[in-house]
Amino acid sequence: MGREREEIYMEPEKMVWDFKTKIINEASESKCPEKLLSRRSLITAFWRFARTWGKEETEYYLRQYEEKSKHDRTLKRSDYTYYFVLHFEHNSDVAKEYLKLKAAKEMNERTLQDNQRKFEEKLQQIGGNREQKKDNKTVYLKNRNKDKLKALKEKDNRFLIKAAWENCDVLCWPSFFKFLFPIYMAWEENSLMDEVDKILLSELPGREFENRLLLKEEHADEYARALMNDVMNLHIAENVLKIVRENIYVNDRWKIISTAIELFKKGEYFLFVYLITPQIEGLFKVLLRSVLKDNSKKTDLNNIVKEINKKKELWEYAYFAYDFPQIRNHIAHGDIIEVDTKLACEILMDLNWVLKVIDSEEQDYKKFMAFLNDVSTAELETLASRLNYYFSFLNNEEYCGLFERYLKGEFDDVIQWYQLSDKDCEFKKIIQSDEFYQSIWNEDPLFTTTVEKVQVLDGSVKDITVNHYSESLQYEGMVQLLYRLLNERGKSHKYKPVPLNWYEKYSAFVKQANEAKHDTLKKVGIDPDAIEAEVDKLMEQKPKD
Repeated sequence: MGREREEIYMEPEKMVWDFKTKIINEASESKCPEKLLSRRSLITAFWRFARTWGKEETEYYLRQYEEKSKHDRTLKRSDYTYYFVLHFEHNSDVAKEYLKLKAAKEMNERTLQDNQRKFEEKLQQIGGNREQKKDNKTVYLKNRNKDKLKALKEKDNRFLIKAAWENCDVLCWPSFFKFLFPIYMAWEENSLMDEVDKILLSELPGREFENRLLLKEEHADEYARALMNDVMNLHIAENVLKIVRENIYVNDRWKIISTAIELFKKGEYFLFVYLITPQIEGLFKVLLRSVLKDNSKKTDLNNIVKEINKKKELWEYAYFAYDFPQIRNHIAHGDIIEVDTKLACEILMDLNWVLKVIDSEEQDYKKFMAFLNDVSTAELETLASRLNYYFSFLNNEEYCGLFERYLKGEFDDVIQWYQLSDKDCEFKKIIQSDEFYQSIWNEDPLFTTTVEKVQVLDGSVKDITVNHYSESLQYEGMVQLLYRLLNERGKSHKYKPVPLNWYEKYSAFVKQANEAKHDTLKKVGIDPDAIEAEVDKLMEQKPKD
């Protein structure tokens, strides 16, 4: 019965999938893929493909169109095919999307090739200069550009066609999350662009960013004044003070940083730069050790930034690894350097950048805070579902690790600083209660049965009995995590363990479900034991060099 239902629903969708694969394959071999990807071509090709697939599938889609047209008499069969069968977004055009991606790739490839040539010329020019011979920054930028050029060339025509299709397909991507070649590639990878501009202009929208670069080339004095106006209009100094005042990891630097900001506001740029530059170096150490929890013994700024970049690639890496250390070294060694408005703005934006990274919602301690704020507000009946969202497959590794660190007490200082103690106590109380585990599974049956009306391919409607597995099975991974943390390691944490009697019964319940699923697969000709053995065999093989 279950297989009959699968054929009813899956065969038409499988036909659409095979149609998509066929068109992508044909377009990839074509000299003019856009002709095969136009709206009219796709609609015509689909119905031609449907007739070759089978009469029943063709009639199925025709009946579906008739049903929909009863409710919308203006619905054309072409619109039905394009939007309801092929699932393309309204007003989307796969052919135009392909041409847009192709043009973007070609433009970016030319930019990267031009950059590579300029980097090589620069290295040749300084090859004979003993002082500049070891130009690590240019070598780094050249290698990064080379890697991006290689990655871009690997995106062949088939990749572009598939990306264009999926950008238009409502089932593949949300409208706000599509594949695009970065529209900023042309100026981001400009080899003549000073890396400091990435810091100075980091808070500006893309268009303003480009305008400032043009102003810099044409009117250097006006550029410096524009930078100061940007700093004032964007309230950079005030944002810096807010982070320092409120953030657990940098609040101990309040007196120094607030004093430096006052000097900046008074126009005492020389004193500001000399006072705040060592603090920026110290903040990078805070970021690496306190925030990212890296216990490496790196002490020099270049290697600290390199370690941070390994954990998360920094767009501004080249500046902080090669440019900022030169300013820092002059100041640390007691040299007197010229400080103008531009340099003062640069150092303020450096400070702003590193503080924003430390305070980012993407940091583990901020993710933990969001997690605790979320789960602590859930009712007992919904807490298991809320927790399971965090411990599900997509978030499993990250939040399981955060949860384990939480139980070990690694976030106790964060809880205290941000006044989350009440939420912490309430949450720990609930997850150690018998009522919480009973909300997950209270000896519920393995199956619930419903009767559903289903339209089959011949157009008739039949009653089909459907068995649904218990929703409690979805919590198996979360239960195992809680058992491992609270029972196997719980003694050192002084937490109440998962109730053993409940856990053993739930484990038997899960085992029963797995055996039932195993038997169902065997009945339809699938041997899960053989598949598992083959996977284990593949996993044991040594990777080839």
